Amino acid sequence: MPVFTQELVNRYIESAQPFVKSRADRLVLRRAVRPDFSEKTPSWDASSVDLHLAADDDGVKVLLLQRAVLSEIHAALCNKAARYRKHVAKIESGVDILIGAISLALAVEFGFAVAVVAALVASLLRIVVDMTVPVFCGHIKVGLLVKGAPL
Repeated sequence: MPVFTQELVNRYIESAQPFVKSRADRLVLRRAVRPDFSEKTPSWDASSVDLHLAADDDGVKVLLLQRAVLSEIHAALCNKAARYRKHVAKIESGVDILIGAISLALAVEFGFAVAVVAALVASLLRIVVDMTVPVFCGHIKVGLLVKGAPL
């Protein structure tokens, strides 16, 4: 796995700034800047995210997007999904292609600009790489990340 720095994540966050048009966009970028996961255990279920976000439609949309991003990262790195196979194979030469593939798929589905989603994907992917992919794959609770799962 390549070195995945905060500098790279910051580049994605800065690149997304011109595309921020709504409150939901701002919430996505806030999640990219500060993902707010529990520091104690790498638990990816609903108890490890800010549930106060779920108080409104934008917050729910952001939480569902975050879960979808984690689910797609899991599909790419843990399940080795065919749709990401060629992107993961090229990850040593740069993670941008995997970030782009996941971002494009989810931006269309959730109605966000690709650059905004890419900032969140980069941030969450950095956490996964920092904790190591095997730890992420071993501890993730995929059933709670499925789109539409209850908050």
